[in-house]
Amino acid sequence: QLLVGLRHGHEAGGRALRGHVVEARLYDRALTAAEVSASASGMPFVSDRQLLAALSEDARKNVAALGQKVDAAQRELAAHNEAAMDKDPWTLAAHAIFNLKEFQYLR
Repeated sequence: QLLVGLRHGHEAGGRALRGHVVEARLYDRALTAAEVSASASGMPFVSDRQLLAALSEDARKNVAALGQKVDAAQRELAAHNEAAMDKDPWTLAAHAIFNLKEFQYLR
């Protein structure tokens, strides 16, 4: 028995859902976080595994190669951001302000 808006199949005594149910979904398994997010957005969800299974062998190789390029670019960006963090004038100004002795004793 699946009830939406009524508590445990008993008379709710005024505690029933007030409003309209526009859409409801029932799944036969626990959803992953990505699936819950996709379900909440209203967009259909296709897992990476399902997607790769539907592709040809050449397309799967392309996906793997592109994934490696994306990973390399993300590592490069992270390294750049880390190096730039120490030279950013706003970061340097913030460090200077927070390291002032007068600021440290301020209550």
